[in-house]
This record gives sequence, structure tokens and C-alpha cells, in this order.
Amino acid sequence: MHYGDDRRSMRSGPRYGLCACFFVFAIFFLPVGTHALADHLVISELIVDVSASEASGEFVEIYNPTCDVVDISRWDIAYMTATSSTWKVVASIPNNTSIQPFSYYLIGGGGVSPEPDYVDSKLGFSSTSGNVALRDNGNDFIDILSYGDVPGRSSRLSFGSQGNGRR
Repeated sequence: MHYGDDRRSMRSGPRYGLCACFFVFAIFFLPVGTHALADHLVISELIVDVSASEASGEFVEIYNPTCDVVDISRWDIAYMTATSSTWKVVASIPNNTSIQPFSYYLIGGGGVSPEPDYVDSKLGFSSTSGNVALRDNGNDFIDILSYGDVPGRSSRLSFGSQGNGRR
């Protein structure tokens, strides 16, 4: 009869329900390990002008995922086209500039809203592909973001750090 089959499915049903509840609990309530966050500054967002006519609407957003204030005085944003092997400085961060822990710093043209922390209209990124780097004042790469079809690069490169946001 069907009673044997029904009892078996009733016994296994609660077990699957318990597993599903634990899975949902784990996703929403267990803390994310610190390994999920970078231990250095990262380029968190990049907007390029798709019309390629001006750089006033372009920006680079830098995020500090660390617990430290990071001095980014005289650091720069460098750009390399998808087919080049030479980096070009497109924005130099002014002296006495720091990013607070878990905070953002926005570098952009005059047409960016909200107003960037640092306005620089020389960004001029390609609208289709390229590489954007955050470099410290010793020209060490802290983070690189590649976008579009860039031969030999993934769409996101990120370097390790030795503390205080540095590589």
C-alpha cells in the first residue's frame, strides 16, 4: 500500500526542511569573514564617457576597505590603452589627502555629480576598453582595473597589500 511510501517521505521531508532553513540562516546571518574584503585600497567604480568626446563626465572611485586611514598624497591614477604597454598619469592626487576607513574618494571631471573629492578633467579613458591603475607615490601599483576586451588581462586585477592600503 501507499502508507509505507508516505511515511518514508514524511521522515525525509523535515530533514530537508531543516537543511534548507540552515542554508538560509547561513546566507543571511553568519558573518562574512575578513578574507572577503581586500586589505588594500581598490578601484571600486569607473565611469567612462561612451561618446569619447570629453572627460568631464568620467570618474574613478577609490574605496578603503581597511581599518586604517590611508594617506594617498601624491598618488596617481594611471591609464593604459588596451593595445599599449605604457602607462600615462591622468590624475595626480594632491598633498594632504587621506581616505578614512571604509570610505570612498572620488576623482572625476567637472560634470560629475555629486561633486568629486578631486576634480581633474584630464582622465580621458577609452570608451571601449583599457586599464586604469591606482599607484602610490613610489609608482607601485596598488590596484588595476581592466575593462572591455584587453588582451592578456582579466577584467579585474587586484594586488595584495602590506598594510595601510599599500601593496
